[in-house]
Amino acid sequence: MTAFSDDPAKIARDEADLAERKRKLGLEKSDAPEVIDLDESGEVAPAASAVAVAEKEPWAHELLTDFYGEDWEVRKPTEQALAGFALAAGKYVPQKLQNDLVGLFIRNHMSEESHEHMYERLMDPDDASFTPATLGEMMREIALLGRDELKSVES
Repeated sequence: MTAFSDDPAKIARDEADLAERKRKLGLEKSDAPEVIDLDESGEVAPAASAVAVAEKEPWAHELLTDFYGEDWEVRKPTEQALAGFALAAGKYVPQKLQNDLVGLFIRNHMSEESHEHMYERLMDPDDASFTPATLGEMMREIALLGRDELKSVES
């Protein structure tokens, strides 16, 4: 038969860790008294209505629709962004700098939500359809938005 010895220091650390996690999640119970509202007649007032959650504001820029089954919130790149992106791909630009500039281009031309979701899909081992090549396709589509705008202005 195996006996488990309880280490009081480890138990205290685990309890503190659990309490902190509960606090972050809003699950800790308060010892403070519950406040009850009364109406003019002295009766218990109905509970306050739930706090309304603000709806997400619509994306103020372009959408890359039905790209690998989803709509992506993107921004049309400006002429200087396209020039910077093209220069970043040059053979005299070190690979690390190229990677950093490509990442900057992507971050600046997608909503935060779409940017995060793109990385989630890239890192999902069960999503074999979304690959680094897909990312290249997405960047090309975003760049084409800006190029098409430049062509219409030049015409």
